Amino acid sequence: MLECVANRFDDLQILDAMKGVNILSVPLWPIGKPDFETYGNSEVSLLVNHLKVLLEMNEVSLNAVLTEWNAFKHYVGHNIQGNPDVWSLLLTRYRSQFENFAHLIEILLLFPVSNATVERGFSAMKRIKTDWRSRLNEVTIDHLLRISIDGPAFSNFDPRPAMEKFFSTPRRPDAAPYGSRKRSHSALDTESDA
Repeated sequence: MLECVANRFDDLQILDAMKGVNILSVPLWPIGKPDFETYGNSEVSLLVNHLKVLLEMNEVSLNAVLTEWNAFKHYVGHNIQGNPDVWSLLLTRYRSQFENFAHLIEILLLFPVSNATVERGFSAMKRIKTDWRSRLNEVTIDHLLRISIDGPAFSNFDPRPAMEKFFSTPRRPDAAPYGSRKRSHSALDTESDA
């Protein structure tokens, strides 16, 4: 039975390779410490080995990735270590200098490190689609979810522009604001009996 389980999950070698993703966390880099020279080298090598086929398909020089990693690591340590957008800078401004390493980083940034984002989405869906709001259509739910997940914090939201737009938009004079105001005779009879 153990052999069957081992065969079934043999492809999970990616878990070992994904331990190398910790190089993405720049605040954890030992900048200014003796082990900074070798920091991340084994992780980058492991990732390059694991993603070898994909990197070769994109014409990445596998030997250059480790060299560019070390050069980029030192550049960050000396010039931009306090910048939280290190990876955005690599993929835009410094891409030509670290082209091979940038391919590896692009792949790593695609992997979800945790399922927290998905869990937040489900929590938002649970808050939005309650029993009282079960008839919302897909487009409305999508809009409400986007506002809930990606929108501004409630404390930072200023409703005045939306209110001004709403009140400045002309309304149809013949439209009742909440539907028909006519009551049925049976509803009038039951109210008068009470």
